Amino acid sequence: SNRFVSSFYLVDDRIEGYMNASDFTGISLEVRQREGGHKVDKEIFFDRETNQAIFRKNEKNSIHDVPPSIRDSLSSFYYLRTKELQVGKDVVMDTFSNGKLYKLIVKVLKREVVEVKDNTYNTIKVQPLIKQNDVFKNKGDIYIWLTDDEHKIPVMIKSEIAIGYFTAQLINMKKGDNNGYRSGTIRYPRLSEMQR
Repeated sequence: SNRFVSSFYLVDDRIEGYMNASDFTGISLEVRQREGGHKVDKEIFFDRETNQAIFRKNEKNSIHDVPPSIRDSLSSFYYLRTKELQVGKDVVMDTFSNGKLYKLIVKVLKREVVEVKDNTYNTIKVQPLIKQNDVFKNKGDIYIWLTDDEHKIPVMIKSEIAIGYFTAQLINMKKGDNNGYRSGTIRYPRLSEMQR
């Protein structure tokens, strides 16, 4: 949140994830949420050998059986960007979030021209929804505008929060490199190690 909003409602969240480059299945996810007086720390580690997810929330751990191709909320978003999006045609995928398996349904709403920071983009507007037991569980609406091209770069996000809506806009971007990535095997922590 900017300086003015932070004076009465601080929003300072950090999400950091690792995923397989070949298919965008999740490897691990760390979430640090600081929103007003709400503070939550969460971690997910996927063990591909046992098809299990190790979930930690505020130092409490649990283990969950998951499908082989499971993704977390962040890797699901990257996977979505590889799909051909057609207005009116939903994209559905299995997602593990907050210690539970969900069907993530992304509604492809419409094509729209938006202006963000003096730049004009042709976009596709989508709305992610979480479905559990045939009931939509979203606590607030969230809309994402992706560039209408092969990259599907998010240029704007609007989401409902406790005091209204927030809007995130793309400020700048640059073409990435390997960002220091070293190829190799990532070792998955075991629950016993996480409890130390």
